[in-house]
Amino acid sequence: MANPEHVAIVKQGTEVLSPIRLDDYILKKWDHPRKADVIAKHVGDFRNWNDSASYKKALDRLIRDLRSEHEPDEKQKA
Repeated sequence: MANPEHVAIVKQGTEVLSPIRLDDYILKKWDHPRKADVIAKHVGDFRNWNDSASYKKALDRLIRDLRSEHEPDEKQKA
């Protein structure tokens, strides 16, 4: 079973690990050899998921970050 702290987004055949924070587990208790690599990137803060404004802000940031990871670099477009 997948850890609920992580969301794997499949886009164009590529899996992207996007850690999200529902509580403090990922930062305080999660013990994994690659923890530093995972939390080095932005960890989406969804702890206040039941507040619609907080949820929307976190979701918008997650979507923006995922899009920027998959869009070609501006230099490559030219």
